[in-house]
Amino acid sequence: MKPIIIGQHKIGQEFPTYVIAEIGHNHQGNLDIALRMIEAAADCGVQAVKFQKRDIDSLYTKDFSNQEYNSKNSYGKTYGEHRKYLEFNKKQFLVCKEKATACGLEFLVTPFDETSALFCDELGVNAFKLASGDVTNEALMRYVASFKKPMIVSTGASSLSEIKHTYQLLTSLPIDFAFLYAVSSYPTLPSELNLGRIKTLQKHFTDLPIGFSGHDEGIEGALYAAALGACIIEKHFTLDKTWKGTDQCFSLNPPEMKLLVNKLAALHELLGKEYEDSTSINSFECDARLKMGKGIYAAMDISSGTILTSNHFTFKSPGTALTPSDLKKILGKKITADLKKEHPLQCYMIADKVELKTI
Repeated sequence: MKPIIIGQHKIGQEFPTYVIAEIGHNHQGNLDIALRMIEAAADCGVQAVKFQKRDIDSLYTKDFSNQEYNSKNSYGKTYGEHRKYLEFNKKQFLVCKEKATACGLEFLVTPFDETSALFCDELGVNAFKLASGDVTNEALMRYVASFKKPMIVSTGASSLSEIKHTYQLLTSLPIDFAFLYAVSSYPTLPSELNLGRIKTLQKHFTDLPIGFSGHDEGIEGALYAAALGACIIEKHFTLDKTWKGTDQCFSLNPPEMKLLVNKLAALHELLGKEYEDSTSINSFECDARLKMGKGIYAAMDISSGTILTSNHFTFKSPGTALTPSDLKKILGKKITADLKKEHPLQCYMIADKVELKTI
């Protein structure tokens, strides 16, 4: 797998989990709340905060924008008014970005259209996050890629063939990217998560970091995803789940986010490293291997020049360089030294060289 680099962080399975606190529009259009959320996210230990940006007039049809929106979560009479109320302008975004930088966090934004993508680039973001709804939006993908910054792409509500097509497109462009497995159901029920699909994405895209963008309640789904190898975890974040907004109820509050970050760090330590090669073992296991393992010992006194058979030997502890599985390599060979009963057989006593596994 080739890691991607966003700001000061390398992202890949061999590195600590990259955690994104998705603020989205949970700030309710209030800059002061947004700044408090950034500070709280930093206190939780995440690596990045993420916002969203839409150019309402170019993104939605007039009919869709002008439709009545009388939801309990509405901030306007129409859907367009609701969305515009939640949007920050450039000055507000710059204040948020400065706050994130001061808190040591990466500042990410999801653009939903080309105008917003240009807006994000002018903000100076180090990477782009694309929403699941744009997996099939080749034009937006190409436009965002033109800024030559890393991309993180969510894959919710997409078929595997569509994700493969996106992979082929992005690998043809001069950018690094990662996929996030996601389910576009808000909130996502445990029965809808299908986290095993993370392994499917890893199998098909072996060169990419694969992460998880969770819309499920709680932290369990994210932890299980990380245990399956997700190296990016994105979870919605709020200061109060009772606040107005469709995402608040399944967002993590600060204690939950902090718990998630701590458990992900512990999980990364527990998962550790893969086998370095086919023959080595952990150095800290050598004493236990010697104490509990078995070696090849003489079952009787053996004279130099004897042709060795299985009757000449027994297996006893402590372990030795020659293990029981090496016995077949020495049978029929000549011993070149006298060997007393219960003494270990050693390689130099064999007439012909014995190939051993390097430990």
